[in-house]
Amino acid sequence: ESALAGRRCCACCLLPATTMCQSEAPDAAPVKPDAAPPASKPKPQAEELAAIRHSPQRKRAIALGRPSDAAGECDVVADPRFDIDKTIFGTLTSPVKRWVQSAKLNHVETWHAEPLASIESAFAAVSVPRSVSDDAPLFRFMAEECDFSLEHADGSFMDHLHFCADYSALHFSDHSPRVLLLHSILGVGTNCFPMGAEKLPALRSLLDEEEFAQISAFPSVLRLMVGTDFLSRLEAASEEELGALRGLSCRRVLDNAEVHLSSEITRDCPRLLLTCVWTTPRCTS
Repeated sequence: ESALAGRRCCACCLLPATTMCQSEAPDAAPVKPDAAPPASKPKPQAEELAAIRHSPQRKRAIALGRPSDAAGECDVVADPRFDIDKTIFGTLTSPVKRWVQSAKLNHVETWHAEPLASIESAFAAVSVPRSVSDDAPLFRFMAEECDFSLEHADGSFMDHLHFCADYSALHFSDHSPRVLLLHSILGVGTNCFPMGAEKLPALRSLLDEEEFAQISAFPSVLRLMVGTDFLSRLEAASEEELGALRGLSCRRVLDNAEVHLSSEITRDCPRLLLTCVWTTPRCTS
């Protein structure tokens, strides 16, 4: 969720499997893809995963179609209940990096009445398609076969995914919102894996061909964007060179299988990816 300079990064699927981000990779302890979720933490029901609870800043991003600065519109204090080990950053082992991430993520926002009323009004004025929220088989699969119980940089992991899906449904209406709903199901940024490779056939049966292709490539392409010169090479290419591109081939993070996206499928890929790395606009305390 962060296109704003100086804002914290939520790092959903930022760590490459092979070309790692220097700031995070050495201390990230990968979780095996087939590892079972902790027995002490009950899995959420499908109805819980389907529930949509957008925070005020996400409501405004959905309504406006862009991030915005909330400085002066809310107060921020530390959350005494915050536990980094319950988030997707719990795999970090460096005390310094754990402290830095905790400082970025540990906050509770109290919105001022007038800005909050404006946000609620703007959000109520837009009509977000709700086709995905009625997809019971998909949410049953997510609840029963996957582990989405980790917390995210802002709220729960599912809060982040629902924001991405709703933003896509409203502002990328030519594309299926399931792509952003499931963008990190095959690999989270800190190398946690919500599902095992053996469940790929079941996931594929719930999606169409283009949805599955995008979701398969998503963690790999974002790692290319963050950890390599992929974007700079595209920016430096001439119109003729770009026109000659036939597609993108890469290895899937979850199982190292080769995936290929045609040039038509990848046309909006960077824009869709950037939707998932927006984060909360910085508030003033």
